Amino acid sequence: MKTNKHSAGKWLLFSLALCALALAGCAQEVDLLPRVWIDYPQRNLRVAPDQPLLITTHAYAESGLAEVVLSMDGVAYSRNQPTETGDTFSQFQQEWLPPGDGTYVLQVVAYDREGIRSNPATVTVVVGEQLAAEQSDQLEEQPPTPPDQVEEEPLEEAPADQPTCPPLVTVQTNANCRSGPGEFYPVLSSLPAGAQAQVIGMSQDSYWWVIEGPGGTDCWIWEELVNLSTQECQVARIESPPPPQDVTAPLAPQPAVPADGLSLSCRANQNLAWLPVQDESGIAGYDLKLEKELSPGNWEVVNVWSRIQGKQQLVTVDCGLRYRWKVRAEDGAGNFSSWSSNASFSVELD
Repeated sequence: MKTNKHSAGKWLLFSLALCALALAGCAQEVDLLPRVWIDYPQRNLRVAPDQPLLITTHAYAESGLAEVVLSMDGVAYSRNQPTETGDTFSQFQQEWLPPGDGTYVLQVVAYDREGIRSNPATVTVVVGEQLAAEQSDQLEEQPPTPPDQVEEEPLEEAPADQPTCPPLVTVQTNANCRSGPGEFYPVLSSLPAGAQAQVIGMSQDSYWWVIEGPGGTDCWIWEELVNLSTQECQVARIESPPPPQDVTAPLAPQPAVPADGLSLSCRANQNLAWLPVQDESGIAGYDLKLEKELSPGNWEVVNVWSRIQGKQQLVTVDCGLRYRWKVRAEDGAGNFSSWSSNASFSVELD
């Protein structure tokens, strides 16, 4: 009996160890993806109109943080980069000014230095007085209708549990309705909070509704901005229209390594690295310009590289000289960003 109990105890410890190793492996896989969370505000915070709100977030990326993007109702609002280049954990504060009364969905995502995107963190903010709350208060204040004044329901009306198809959407907040499913499609019309429209169909990924907009023009609206009257109706899947021509330039990349003003030991080569940028049409490559200082304020071009794939370039340097460099991005539609500010470094003789 003693031998059997001892063996059972050993098998139990072995099983627990296997579970711990499995959990540790899962945790390591999760850590590979950047993470972001919103510290403030809390969900459904009410604020006064025209009152700036400071959105406070924390983000983590094992390979280093590149930027955090704040979006309002699916449209990018502001971008911030960590104070120290390559930080793996950092706090971000982004000021958001409500455009008017309504309910707004604020979303934050983080990108690491490899361009990998985190899962979004989302919070809803209520600005000003809400019509629905006012109507609810009014209904509570009205006295009940006397029994002898209650009107009979028409016999031809459908049962209450039978859905009305096609369904309707009710707009939660002032929202744009676009020519296609994405913020890069033009805005066809704007709908105020409380407006209703009939559903025509939905996007292939189920994130956008096609509705009958003002004037009978079909347009696309983000599903996070509306409430659906029923989930029981069959809705057709609609192919997205071709995206419009991209004429918006990407953001300018920023030099990262070596840090601006750094003095390096004597060497023959130096790797120049920058923070990558994102664009709806993709990034075709980066242009890099390197110059050396012949005399104070007299710079000579060493080389210009075009359409570099990736985010770094190995360059040849001479000891005893000072260098400066800058970089710009080209997107998939042929739009160029502005050049970054110059970053300088010096290479010592010894």
